Amino acid sequence: MVASRSLDDLHYYRDRAEHCRKAAEEATDPSVRIAHMQLAKFYEARMASALESAALRSDEGPTRQG
Repeated sequence: MVASRSLDDLHYYRDRAEHCRKAAEEATDPSVRIAHMQLAKFYEARMASALESAALRSDEGPTRQG
């Protein structure tokens, strides 16, 4: 369940970053272009953080009880 949610988060952040980059390319106002690029960078950072969290969880492996 956690892996599925993490994967959903990654897809969401990737899609939002792509959308923002495309919107920035299409923007005619420089301030709008900058705002969209900042949002794209925000979503890319969130994606990197989600990847790092997923990697840390996978490194932990199953918990031992004994």
